[in-house]
Amino acid sequence: MKHADYLVAVDQRLKDYATSQFTYPQEKITVMHNAIDTDRFRPVLQEEQKALKIRFRLDSDDFI
Repeated sequence: MKHADYLVAVDQRLKDYATSQFTYPQEKITVMHNAIDTDRFRPVLQEEQKALKIRFRLDSDDFI
């Protein structure tokens, strides 16, 4: 990290880790949280996969 001009951390914990473990300047790190709605985007359950494959006429071995 000594060659990095700037860091982006996905949470405050990682920013704190970088500043404490690598003595990286806190003012050169921005926290940018993951922007995923985990209620809307989640792994598809097996039953849902089967229904989607039928609905969209996919082969049973196609990846969803």
